[in-house]
Amino acid sequence: MEILQNILFPTQFIPHGHCYLWQPELVWLHLLSDVLIAIAYYSIPIALVYFVRKREDIPFPGIFLLFGLFIVTCGTTHLMSVWTLWHPAYWLSGTIKAITATVSIYTALMLFPTLPAALALPSPDDLRRINQQLEIEIEERKQAEVKLQLLNQELETRVEKRTASLQESEGRWRSFLDNVRLMVVGVDCLGQVEYVNPYAMSLMGNHEEDVLGKNWFKAFVPPHQQQHSRAMFQTILEHDKRPYYQSDLVTPTGDKRVIAWYGTLLKDAQGQPTGVLSLGEDITERYAIDRMKDEFISVVSHELRTPLTSIHGALDLLTSGLVELGSERGHHVLTIAAENSSRLVQLVNDILELERLESGKVKLHQASVSTLELTQRAYELMELMAERANIQLEITELDLLIWADGDRLIQVLTNLLSNAIKFSEPSSTVGIVVEDLTTSDGKYVKFSVKDHGRGIPSNKLEYIFERFHQVDASDSRSKGGTGLGLAICSSIVQQHGGTIWVESLLGEGSCFSFTVPSCRQTDLKRTSNIKN
Repeated sequence: MEILQNILFPTQFIPHGHCYLWQPELVWLHLLSDVLIAIAYYSIPIALVYFVRKREDIPFPGIFLLFGLFIVTCGTTHLMSVWTLWHPAYWLSGTIKAITATVSIYTALMLFPTLPAALALPSPDDLRRINQQLEIEIEERKQAEVKLQLLNQELETRVEKRTASLQESEGRWRSFLDNVRLMVVGVDCLGQVEYVNPYAMSLMGNHEEDVLGKNWFKAFVPPHQQQHSRAMFQTILEHDKRPYYQSDLVTPTGDKRVIAWYGTLLKDAQGQPTGVLSLGEDITERYAIDRMKDEFISVVSHELRTPLTSIHGALDLLTSGLVELGSERGHHVLTIAAENSSRLVQLVNDILELERLESGKVKLHQASVSTLELTQRAYELMELMAERANIQLEITELDLLIWADGDRLIQVLTNLLSNAIKFSEPSSTVGIVVEDLTTSDGKYVKFSVKDHGRGIPSNKLEYIFERFHQVDASDSRSKGGTGLGLAICSSIVQQHGGTIWVESLLGEGSCFSFTVPSCRQTDLKRTSNIKN
């Protein structure tokens, strides 16, 4: 306390007020001036500190703080001038001035290195011009953004329209591919299935998950055709060719399908191959028909050539004079020519008849028919042939009504009876049996023609109703016939909505049976109306 007393209230010096002779006016002048200066000096640093704290981005914040410290020390020296008016604390006043001097010199030294950077700062005019330029650029940018937004909206509209158009186009193509009655299969460059349409899956008998991702050639092409199919595939990929070729199709059920393929190359936006899209037409039936046609032509040409050769040979013998017309041999030659002419006429008639039946050119004239009348009529027509062959004919007396074309059924019965008589041993019996038959499909009448002949081998039963199929090829010469009778019978029965089959045991005989729908009550009324 004594030290503080000596510092603040020294007694060895004279107060500064003596210099002013304690004149009140002069003392108050210096007092008020120094107080006001000190107040101003203290307020300035407060403003600087507030400014620096609010503007953290301001450059050189240290200089502002030094200036604040310098002004505070200057204000303090003025307060000391007020104090020394009455208290001669000149050592304290000098010390504060020394501190002020030190801060002032340090501030001045730190100011000079900062001047170049401070001078580089833009002037208010520069800032004004920069602001104006920024405002112009901002306005231009806003306008550009508006234009960009309009362009984006227009682009989005175009993209939406284009997308909708593509989706519509894709939808049409997808609908076309999904509903077209052709196989459509898309594979990548490695042969992996990427697309298969519903028609192809139904034809293959597979589900989509069983096909997609599989190698087409390994999974769905028979081994013996894989090399050829792969070669066609590579031709499309490497040369952009569009070959037309055929291959079989492997199905889970084992059914053989013959497919005619036409492939086209798929490319990406850069023109690089991405796979092959193939259209396949199921030509299984056409292929089978072509084979049947070829076989039919081959068989017909053979069957026609045989009697024609005999006729030509007989006529050649007669015209050349090697055989005299009135001789016994000449009579035999004419007999051979006449028999082969009859066989040739019968063959041509049977071919034409079968063609008319299967093409639908023959219309059935159906009515209510008595089975007893049919069997009796067939008996009368075949009685003479049976007597010549020493065969006894038997028929059942059951009388049922059926809805059928009587003439066509008589044709079936006489054909079956003729075959039974031809292949029966003398003194045997051939019978016609009529039965009433009820199945889940409705009511039918079953006709059966039984014989006790040589029978038919089991491996021949499946093909006995096909064209030109005979158990023994020599039968056409020894027994007569064209090999078309049973095919004609099958066609007539099928047109009536019935079925025909055969049961046979070698050495014991055969039984040919067929069914015809029974006559319904509505059919009887229809027949009554026709008669009226």
